[in-house]
Amino acid sequence: ILIYKIKNEIVVYKNYKKAFLISLVVFYFFYWQFIIGARMPFFSTIIVCLFILFNTVNKTKTAIFSFLIIAISVFLVLKNDRIGERFKNLKNYNFSFPEGKYEDNYPNISNEQIRNGIYFCSFENIKLEPFFGYGAGDVDAKLQSCYDETFTNTDTYKVIHYNSHNEYLNILLSSGIIGLVLFLFSKIYFLRKAAAQKNYVYISFICYIFLNFCFENILSRHDGVIFYSFFNSLFFFQYNNLNEKSTN
Repeated sequence: ILIYKIKNEIVVYKNYKKAFLISLVVFYFFYWQFIIGARMPFFSTIIVCLFILFNTVNKTKTAIFSFLIIAISVFLVLKNDRIGERFKNLKNYNFSFPEGKYEDNYPNISNEQIRNGIYFCSFENIKLEPFFGYGAGDVDAKLQSCYDETFTNTDTYKVIHYNSHNEYLNILLSSGIIGLVLFLFSKIYFLRKAAAQKNYVYISFICYIFLNFCFENILSRHDGVIFYSFFNSLFFFQYNNLNEKSTN
């Protein structure tokens, strides 16, 4: 929303001073994503911000702010040990699972290794109930059972209980292929609605959610459900109301 505001201040109102002040707030939010080392939210934010900035007839002016966002993002990635280390791990990716006692081997157990085990058990369980799933209340128990049976040489998955860390996998586990198809259909409906209204902030919001669904169970947490349902309803019904007023 703030990026969209910056675009309007530059293109419509020619108020560069106000656009600069709003940019400082945006960079403050980028800073906090930098501090917590959240890779997917960090780069999802960059992608949707660039989408909004370049979605205008005046490419030159918005390119300046786009360049600033990219430059700051690159700087944060290079200087932030947590993000830089994670990219290094991805570059030298090795498909392996955690080994040994978690408390003793914590420095040597990577986030990627833990996720390998999570996704392995997720797909193994999906194979057994591909169409209807296990129900929302039994997913974590099924995953934990797989962790206990498969990874007997480590207590990593006993010390911390992990969910599927992917919203799409979670829906497949809980509702099967049928549930996932219905879920994706609803999201495509919202996306088409936003595109029909040329509501680029709404499109950006949906794309941002789509990307982050790949790495976190956002809808398994209260704060995730509230965040998604509140803003999705706000964007959706805002333009419905505007249409009704224009028709009347």
